[in-house]
Amino acid sequence: MAHAALQELLTAKSKVAAEYKKRGTKFFCGTTPGMLDYMMWPWMERLPCIPLRYPNMVLPSCSLDTWVKEMWNIEPVSKYGLTPEQHMMFFTEYRKGEECNFDFLLK
Repeated sequence: MAHAALQELLTAKSKVAAEYKKRGTKFFCGTTPGMLDYMMWPWMERLPCIPLRYPNMVLPSCSLDTWVKEMWNIEPVSKYGLTPEQHMMFFTEYRKGEECNFDFLLK
């Protein structure tokens, strides 16, 4: 990953983390997840893939780590969420550019 792109990602993550901390709630939308939480989840779920792809890279921890843990505790995420390893399997298959069998994504 290009240094500039990584820096842009970390800057954006920092801004989102600051907003989450400012709200002082379990989720962005209060005590239960709302549209913002669900719309952000797919992107945040994939961030742990970066160190898997770039092993020397460490993503700094922040207040969003608490939000991620809370999201994993809600049924839609716990039932359908994918681990970083599953995402990497998908990315690896997708990059091949061939017809892929993505059945491993089904639980």
